[in-house]
Amino acid sequence: MKVGIITIIDNNNYGNRLQCYAVQKVLKKLGVEAETIYYGKELNIKYKDKIKLMKKIIKSCYLEIRINLKRFSKFKRARIFSFFNKNIKTTNKRTLLYNKNSQKKYDYFLVGSDQIWSPNYGRFGDVEFLTFVPKEKRIAYAPSFGVSEIAKEKEDFCSEPLKEFKAISVREEAGKQIIEKITGRKDVEVLVDPTMMLTEKEWIEVEKKPKCLKNDNFVFCYFLGTVSEEKWKYIEKQAQKNNSKIVKLNDKNNEFYNMGPAEFIYLLRNAQYIFTDSFHGCVFSILFKKDFIIFDRESKKQSMYSRIDTLLEKFHLNDRKYKEEKELKPVDYSISDNILEEERQKTYNFLRKAFDMQK
Repeated sequence: MKVGIITIIDNNNYGNRLQCYAVQKVLKKLGVEAETIYYGKELNIKYKDKIKLMKKIIKSCYLEIRINLKRFSKFKRARIFSFFNKNIKTTNKRTLLYNKNSQKKYDYFLVGSDQIWSPNYGRFGDVEFLTFVPKEKRIAYAPSFGVSEIAKEKEDFCSEPLKEFKAISVREEAGKQIIEKITGRKDVEVLVDPTMMLTEKEWIEVEKKPKCLKNDNFVFCYFLGTVSEEKWKYIEKQAQKNNSKIVKLNDKNNEFYNMGPAEFIYLLRNAQYIFTDSFHGCVFSILFKKDFIIFDRESKKQSMYSRIDTLLEKFHLNDRKYKEEKELKPVDYSISDNILEEERQKTYNFLRKAFDMQK
């Protein structure tokens, strides 16, 4: 059996690269041959005019080369990410998804995980909802809308495609509610992020210690939004209690900025404490049983906190949300192992049924 994966291809996003790797590992455990399909946004709709299509492809490739050259000249991070990408099987060229030969290549097409259905990032199109293949080939594995609600015109666009999925699951309760509201489906499952399907031992196999890390007594800060002065003072105060170094991953002026996914895993797994507003920062904190505090993301964009809410509620960890002057107590993971094992089994059951496998 061969499966083509439609997901976000973003070489500068830790969560995306790690979930993409995890999806392939999960499918491999089921005996499924899978690869992530490299497709371009300009291929999201059908073009009858072949000349127009070729012009668009040439223009897109030209722009992509310019963007990549800019990234490589400005950041080392892109090169470091490319090392980790060797762990992910991807089609080696752009795939024309509306081509019948491309469609026949795979027994199933799987969309997910990550925010592949987010209305905020310009990916909300025909490809992301798998309209280019027969209904019986469409599977949604823990994709995310990233928001608690979507606009009416977006609902109208995706309601019919969502009705036609052979098997459908999402990553958070808010996504389930969106689909149930606009389709009437009652079979939508909420599954854990694919990264949680792998054990700590399996993540250790791909981690790498950053060369610039000289001392393992550190607290790890990973923020995607801005951080107020009040919050930084709080973090600094907590770090000083144990004479811990503060490692800031997304600070361009910091020596730890140019880290890849493998180094990201090492820092999360070995930190004395984790401070983050990131969903995957939260995920790996739980997976590695770390002490952590999760912050509301300070951003002008529509809130994406629903997925973190689902995660914290599922693992009974709502007390990890930041509050001013909050005392740093150890995280109680006494029941998390059983919950995680149940969630992993739930996911495998969903996938076996979706692929018409015998248990």
